[in-house]
Amino acid sequence: SQYSQLVNLENQEFAKLKANAENAAQKLEERQRLKATLEDRIAKIENSSGAKFFKGEYGGLVKEYKTLVKALDEEIKSLSRTVENYEAVESLKGGN
Repeated sequence: SQYSQLVNLENQEFAKLKANAENAAQKLEERQRLKATLEDRIAKIENSSGAKFFKGEYGGLVKEYKTLVKALDEEIKSLSRTVENYEAVESLKGGN
């Protein structure tokens, strides 16, 4: 029947959304760990006792780290949105 086909189609689309959200959640976790590692490195360099020396030697590196952290923030935001969208659909579907 047409109803069965529609239900089947809905389930297939939901399965795709779920797989995409699971993938996004895994990437999100990885990106958050990477961001924390980079922020830790930045703090260690900026707070070192030889900060003036490090600023000259590692200033460019810190700048690159900060640029990478900013890019990670954007990716984290996008991945979070994917997971949140799936959770909203899941709650509408009834958690099946």
